[in-house]
Amino acid sequence: MKIKNVGLMAITIAIVGCGSLALVASMSQIKGAVEKEASGDVEIATNVGTTHVNVEEVETEDKVDKVDKVYEFEDSIDKAIKPYVLSEKESPDELWNVAKITSVYEGKVISIRDGLVTKDEAISNLTKIMDYIYGYVDDHFLVPNDIDKTAFEYDIQRQYHMVYGDGAISYGVFVKEDGNIVCTIGIVLEEEARLRTFAMDGLVDLYGGEKNEIPEEYLIENWCAAKEQRQEIYNEYFVKSEAIIKDMLGMPDIRKEIVDVDCGSYFNADNGWSEVCFGYVLKDGTYIKVFYNRVNGRWIGYTIAGYYQG
Repeated sequence: MKIKNVGLMAITIAIVGCGSLALVASMSQIKGAVEKEASGDVEIATNVGTTHVNVEEVETEDKVDKVDKVYEFEDSIDKAIKPYVLSEKESPDELWNVAKITSVYEGKVISIRDGLVTKDEAISNLTKIMDYIYGYVDDHFLVPNDIDKTAFEYDIQRQYHMVYGDGAISYGVFVKEDGNIVCTIGIVLEEEARLRTFAMDGLVDLYGGEKNEIPEEYLIENWCAAKEQRQEIYNEYFVKSEAIIKDMLGMPDIRKEIVDVDCGSYFNADNGWSEVCFGYVLKDGTYIKVFYNRVNGRWIGYTIAGYYQG
């Protein structure tokens, strides 16, 4: 079974969400054209899933007796919007234009797009998010990576396709320089904010594309074509990932017995960009992806992508 998993650049596209075409275009200016499949459904194979999914049973391509479960992210923007009376306009593109509110935070004009709350609620959410970014995110992610929080623009957008039953709201925060995304922050907002995704989209020199080819030794056929190579690479990066997950994120230990380097949910790289992604299941069931630039070994981001279904 082919697993669609384009990694870090797909994080930004997923966070941008439906109807956010302007930010998708901005993303393309940073890294060039993303693979066409990035705009489609994201599939995660085996028994790693997400909190908001449709599950269907499909036969594997090799026609063996095994049946895998494939978890597809819901394209649920219509379901999220239509129960609410926002205006006479219903299309996502029109909603994009009417739901923008601006406010001033620490001397910066910041926009938030959220068509499902009042103006006062939106500004309150904006303030909570920026307090969290200027506090926790700055201390744990921005400062350690030499990112000056005051040097950039901030654009916040509600993730209509992320629907939580407990009333939590998902927002994508885009840290921009001259209109281009340099950092992507995914935040879930309840009474307090918590971090779901952090990706240094425009601050890492990922090899790839027409003008910046991946060094030959890091091409898939030379770097990780054999299972033995993939297992060795997985083990090598495990130590880095364990430190990030436990020390930086303060999350539970990794369940070391749950891994299959032949499955894109746990090891994923391609020749489009010099990114490599490793997936881990934690002891509390959280499924997390950690991203690196495989040419220089630098960590470039992570996302909490779902929960273990086994």
